[in-house]
Amino acid sequence: MPATWPVLVFDIETIPDVAGLRRLRGADPALSNEQVLAQEVAQRAADGRSDFMPHYLQRIVAISCVFRGGEGLRVHSFVDRSRDGDTSEEARIVQLFFNTVEKRVPQLVSWNGGGFDLMIQAMSGLMSVTGPKDGPPYRIPLAISDVGAGLYLTIGVLAALQARQKTGEGQWVETSLLEATVSLGVYEAANYFANGKRPEKLGQAHRGSSPYQVFQTADGWLTIGGAQQNFFRKLCAMIGKPELADDPRFKTNAERVGNNDLIVGLLQKEVAKRSTADWMTALEAEGIPAGPVLHHDEVFADPQILARGMVAEVEHAKAGRQKTLGVPLKMSATQGDVRRAAPTLGQHDNEIRRARGRAKIKGGK
Repeated sequence: MPATWPVLVFDIETIPDVAGLRRLRGADPALSNEQVLAQEVAQRAADGRSDFMPHYLQRIVAISCVFRGGEGLRVHSFVDRSRDGDTSEEARIVQLFFNTVEKRVPQLVSWNGGGFDLMIQAMSGLMSVTGPKDGPPYRIPLAISDVGAGLYLTIGVLAALQARQKTGEGQWVETSLLEATVSLGVYEAANYFANGKRPEKLGQAHRGSSPYQVFQTADGWLTIGGAQQNFFRKLCAMIGKPELADDPRFKTNAERVGNNDLIVGLLQKEVAKRSTADWMTALEAEGIPAGPVLHHDEVFADPQILARGMVAEVEHAKAGRQKTLGVPLKMSATQGDVRRAAPTLGQHDNEIRRARGRAKIKGGK
């Protein structure tokens, strides 16, 4: 398998209504709706007739398909969703499609993952340990389940492509938002497996390190990681209370974890007396891990963020020049970048057709 073959991820054309498709193709009346749709999609893929199909299917490593139904457009990976108990018509279509194409394209790599972030945060245990000790479960405002599953799928697809270089065959790559999110709870899982007890909400505290949390300064908020013994001793000296480092209640990290509320209360009284900038200067001078709590306007003005190219600019077809997130992964030889804004509907139809030697759509771009 040539190492230079591209990774192509694309959507197959929207399938027309089944009745119209049956008339157009003269479909056998004995075939079910899902069989008619599956055959149509598989045939388009296999012979490359669709306007949006690459000419060489053997180079495809990932596919998604758009189905139009009463609920609007939905995007599905070509995977056997029925294995997860999904017996819907669309799941059967997907299964039939993959079974058909897999025989013609054995090197196809396909993936699956889906769900809703909010519900997954709840079901994964994440919300049960997030929030104030005596408060309700909190949702993390970031789409951590969506992003986490996407990253795992990326790793899996890359591993499958590497395996295909050796075997010439593709394979299923599958995860779920639930599995991905559960796997991120490393401290909570280790705690539960070790003692069999439910991990409790700790607020800002850390389950195995102290002091290691957010503190309020005279003008904002600051994170301090003073759990390591040498850091804790320096921190006690900085607040003018060096004797705390030898106090039996705080002498070791384990003892500080058990008395976290007490040591944090003592530290907070002193931290609140100075500004965030003053504390950052002092803590950095001593080598104690610390970081200010920044708002997003401060984040995207931060010299480090700007220097690392995390703010990109693109030209949008309707909105004009816009800022967006840059690429967080840096590579020495093949660095990626953000070159285009998200397209408007049909914006690149004719560009794709020209690239494939197809006819231009009337009124298109």
